[in-house]
Amino acid sequence: MTETSTINTQQREREVIAVLLKHGWKYLHQMLTLGQSEQHYAPMPDILCAVLIDLGSVAVKFGQLLSTRPDLLSPPYIDALSHLQSNVPALDWNEIEPVLNQNLPRSLSEDFTDFNQVPVAAGSIAQVHRATLKNGQPVAVKIHWH
Repeated sequence: MTETSTINTQQREREVIAVLLKHGWKYLHQMLTLGQSEQHYAPMPDILCAVLIDLGSVAVKFGQLLSTRPDLLSPPYIDALSHLQSNVPALDWNEIEPVLNQNLPRSLSEDFTDFNQVPVAAGSIAQVHRATLKNGQPVAVKIHWH
């Protein structure tokens, strides 16, 4: 493992722990940091969904997959995770704009007269924005981040 990948792994581990603490899920944090916990319980279904959303697109995809497995989870979890199929919050424009700038051959202002920063739809790995091309044609722009 290179030094850069070790640093990235450690940074992601800190991010995961911060998300767990933010949502009050101390059990997993204790398991990850101490190898033990006094309490043995799973998070409430809504907390699990919030944790998955905060952890990002891969975790949301995992939650979506789990929502199709009633053989593994109880109905309250299936119901809560099922909401991840159609109710994933959009990424903020500050996170999307760099993705666009990295992947478009020119700046937004060169191709579009208008680019709505508020998405009309969002999913676990992409979201859609309305825009208007320089020739006046309205378009939908789908932005993938993974």
